[in-house]
Amino acid sequence: QTLDPSLRKSSGILEQLTKAVPGLLEGLFLLAKVKYLSGDTNEAKSVLRRIIDQEATYSEAYILLAQVYTREGNTHLAYESLENGLSYNFDLKNHPMYHLIRARILKKEQKYEEACKLLQAALNLPGVKKQQQTESLKTPRTKTEQMISSVPISMQDRVSVYLELVETQLLLNRVHEASILLQEASTEFQGTSEESRILLTNVDLALKRGDINQAIEILIQIKPDQTYYVQSREKLAEIYLKHRRDKKLYIKTYKELVDRNPTPQALVILGDAYMSIMEVRIL
Repeated sequence: QTLDPSLRKSSGILEQLTKAVPGLLEGLFLLAKVKYLSGDTNEAKSVLRRIIDQEATYSEAYILLAQVYTREGNTHLAYESLENGLSYNFDLKNHPMYHLIRARILKKEQKYEEACKLLQAALNLPGVKKQQQTESLKTPRTKTEQMISSVPISMQDRVSVYLELVETQLLLNRVHEASILLQEASTEFQGTSEESRILLTNVDLALKRGDINQAIEILIQIKPDQTYYVQSREKLAEIYLKHRRDKKLYIKTYKELVDRNPTPQALVILGDAYMSIMEVRIL
């Protein structure tokens, strides 16, 4: 996949910062997160181990490390990382990210019903919904809630809870429930940088319903300046090839992506696109 320009820039800045101040754990954690989002899981793990070596009680490092292992398909090490984090901060078990990672592990094991229940519980935890955030400012928090807030949940992670639950419901063929939840997420995060990510999940919902035209219309709405533009074009190209059997539009979509973002990574995926068409012809 093409590396998002903002991730590439962030990585460069954070690498310089952490070289200058190697003991800055917040900087190291942000660097690990950027590496994870960029798909560089080996580097993400390396940075996270540096954090844990310096400060074994750094709770967020264990959560992110579990995310990395989950992406790599190593559910055993993902669970082990969460348990290690719990040994330093048991209240981590009440954090939305703990629920999210446990649910992803359960999904890998095809335990969709259990994952669904865990994600529904995560959705109702403090900090996930905007309304909950407002209410938490008005009401006194318990000691547990105060400790949990020391491991904050980002807007991106809040969206992940919603979308993971939507995807799990789709795996259980609960299309109606997934649709309602996705509409709630669209309202909750309207006008934010995560809006286009929610649109991408709307595409999956449309495809589940067999509505190819709606899926294409949604993807076309995502503009070049939006965060998930590259992913939207990859998904659009895939729809043109798999559902429309239109190789010309498939290649055209990738060519437009290269024209707007002429990076080595973009050229590689354009080359891969040509190769995939050649393989289809050979078959």
